[in-house]
Amino acid sequence: MILFAVLAALSLSMNAMFAPHLFLNLISTMFITNIIAVAAIVLLSYGVAILTFQRGLDPDNFVIPLESSLADSMTSIALLVALILTG
Repeated sequence: MILFAVLAALSLSMNAMFAPHLFLNLISTMFITNIIAVAAIVLLSYGVAILTFQRGLDPDNFVIPLESSLADSMTSIALLVALILTG
């Protein structure tokens, strides 16, 4: 949470837009995005690990590549949802 505050303050300060309401809006958007993205990625990784293990496959060969390739997409979707929620 402290990192969110530092990044929000730095970003707004660099753009000469620092104001308390903008700071709170940006920090809440980042926090909501992170909560949604992490939850989705953890559930997806867990589900893929269980399915591959049940089928007798090595989860390391499937979970890590699938998770890393979908993490950016999941984060982008989570950012869109967070922007809609905080907008």
